[in-house]
Amino acid sequence: MDQFKFNHTGERLIFPKGEKITNTYFTGTAWLEMLISNDDTFNYIS
Repeated sequence: MDQFKFNHTGERLIFPKGEKITNTYFTGTAWLEMLISNDDTFNYIS
C-alpha cells in the first residue's frame, strides 16, 4: 500500500499538507501537520 500522496504535477509528497492555519508568526498561507504524537517523556503540546 502506497502511503504517499502526489501533488498536481505528479511529484510524490513526503509529508501531509496538514490544516490551513492563521497566526501572527507567518505571512501568507501556512499549513500545520503534527508529525509526532504526545508521549510521557517529551510532552510539549498543551
